[in-house]
Amino acid sequence: MTLSYTLAIGRPDLIPELTYTLEGVKPEIDEIIWYGGNVQHTLSADNGYTVGLELESKLPEDTVEGLAEEHEGDFTGIIAYYRDNETGREKTVMAGDQSKPRRLRWLYSSDRTAKRAVDREWSKLQSKRTPAN
Repeated sequence: MTLSYTLAIGRPDLIPELTYTLEGVKPEIDEIIWYGGNVQHTLSADNGYTVGLELESKLPEDTVEGLAEEHEGDFTGIIAYYRDNETGREKTVMAGDQSKPRRLRWLYSSDRTAKRAVDREWSKLQSKRTPAN
């Protein structure tokens, strides 16, 4: 997933290859950690100094290998990944049996947003398993 974002006021400290989190855009966007691809600094008489960001959603490190192996179907649990703000390391939030988990493909910005995503997806998985009466 990609996102283009232009800051009305330029920030010279923004460069490619950093990770970004956004606030106040949309909850689904704010929850994800974004990887900065193209960062374009522009200075013009009409708009002043602006910065355009081309962002890509960041995948958890150990999910990349697992994506090729993951198929639709009989999942037994859910795993979401988030970056711990204190250590900078990736951590997980899980629900259900982890013998065949569905890995959520985004790297979330906090344990709270990862837990909310796990709870939402676990609820969907449980409702698919429970036959309608």
